[in-house]
Amino acid sequence: MMAKRVRRRFRLPPGRCHRSAPPGPAPAGYDLVEVIDKKPGLLGLGIDEPTAIVVKGDRFEVIGKSVVGIYDGKDHDGKRYYFLAPGDQFDLKVRKRVAGELKVSRVPVTTAPKPSDPAQSTKPALEEFIKAHADSAWEMALKIWDWAEVGYQEKRSAALLADVMEAGGFKVERGVAGIPTSFIASIGSGKPVIGILGEYDALPGLSQQAVPVRQVRPPRDRPATAAAITSFGVASASASLALGQQIRDGKLKGTLRFYGCPAEEGGSAKAFMVRAHLFDDCDAGAPLASFEPERSR
Repeated sequence: MMAKRVRRRFRLPPGRCHRSAPPGPAPAGYDLVEVIDKKPGLLGLGIDEPTAIVVKGDRFEVIGKSVVGIYDGKDHDGKRYYFLAPGDQFDLKVRKRVAGELKVSRVPVTTAPKPSDPAQSTKPALEEFIKAHADSAWEMALKIWDWAEVGYQEKRSAALLADVMEAGGFKVERGVAGIPTSFIASIGSGKPVIGILGEYDALPGLSQQAVPVRQVRPPRDRPATAAAITSFGVASASASLALGQQIRDGKLKGTLRFYGCPAEEGGSAKAFMVRAHLFDDCDAGAPLASFEPERSR
């Protein structure tokens, strides 16, 4: 049985694979240090993007390609955190790195879908939709790049995406979790409930011209988007609109939600959205991330 305090705080059902968006390991996760300072009874986990943890009982094992930061309020050779590498195990009850075999149940390998499967039969229609709307999607991405609105101030970017989802037949709820630049766009009904996450915030001090070389765009301290995040919200919205068309046509069943997530770059807005229970009934969620070199820096 998992320690009750840990389960309540992190909602980690045993035996499942979990990923986390903000906050990530240091240095991007220094906000976790501040949280632990104010709430010393909590344990902070900073899970990097290509990494996950598999929980079983009171233990978890790190899997993936990067690290998990442990923020326990203690000093570790002058730092307030330490890292677990893939294969390392951690006991959530005693809050220590441990050895031994976790014996987690790995996800079984599935066979390729049959041509008659709905997901396979709708694939050509999805691709056709994306291609047909590619120009308008690119125009939206350029607008978000040009606006370069920092976290929690993405008024035009959020409105642009929310309006597009509404025009596409989605029911849009704006300002969710008490955040003016967040929204949820929904279509369909019943199970499964699938969530697609989109982001659209910029970072200060990354001024960049629209050229393939590093060239400052005046003023020098102007914000800009990083890690291709200009296209994250647009790409997720485009995927949602394509799937939404299939739901409207009766070819797919269930509920699809597009989560407009502000302040991804260090603002931890998703943490507030989780606290508002906006993901509680989701059966699966799909964030979009780029592992290409950051072009806008």
